[in-house]
Amino acid sequence: MAQQRRARETRAAILQGASSVFLARGYAETSLDQVTDAAGVTKGALYFHFRSKADLAGAVVAEQQRLSRAWTELAIAGAPSAAGALMLACASFATQLSTEPMVAAGLRLSTESIGEVPSRAPAALAWVDETAGHVSRAVSEGTFRDDLDVDRAARFVVGAFSGVQTFSALSTGHADVFERLQDMMRFVLPSFLSPRSAGLADELAELIRPTDRPPID
Repeated sequence: MAQQRRARETRAAILQGASSVFLARGYAETSLDQVTDAAGVTKGALYFHFRSKADLAGAVVAEQQRLSRAWTELAIAGAPSAAGALMLACASFATQLSTEPMVAAGLRLSTESIGEVPSRAPAALAWVDETAGHVSRAVSEGTFRDDLDVDRAARFVVGAFSGVQTFSALSTGHADVFERLQDMMRFVLPSFLSPRSAGLADELAELIRPTDRPPID
C-alpha cells in the first residue's frame, strides 16, 4: 500500500539523517531538531517512528549491524581460503566505515559511553565468533599454525582492528584506513602463519583494499 511505502521511506530518511548527525556530533551533542532538519521530516513524523533520541540511536546501531552483516557475508562469499576470507572481512568493514555514514555512526554510538543506547556487546562477541571461525578454518587448511590459540587470536584481531580504525578515523577521517590495516596484518600474520605459508603475509595483507558496495537494501 502507498501509505505503508511512504512510512517505510520516512523511517529510512530519518535513519539516514540521524546517522549523519550522530556521526558528525556524537550522541550527547545531537538534538532531534537537527535530525529532523537533516532528514527533511517533521518532529511529528519522527515521533511516530521513534519514542526518543535513545530509541533512534538504538535503531541506527541495529541498522548498522544489519548492513555490516549482509555486506560482509557477500564480500567473503568467493574467498579462496579461510585466511583470505578473514582479510576480505576486514576490507569489507573498512570500506563500510569509510563510505557508509550509517555504519560509521553506528560504530561511534556503540563506543561512546551513552548508557541509554542498547549495548553492542552481543554484536561484538558475534564478531569475535565469526573471526574465530575464519581462524579455525585457516588452521584446518594449514595456512595458520596448528598450535595457534584460535579464541585468543580472534579477540586480538578484533581488538587490533578496532584500535587501528579508531586511530585512522581520528587522524585522517579513515583516509588511510586500508594502509594502516595492511600494516597491522603485516605485523600480525607472521605470528599466525604456518611454516609452509610463511611467505604469504604480504599477499594476504594486500587483500585489504576498498571493495564495491554489494546490492543490499
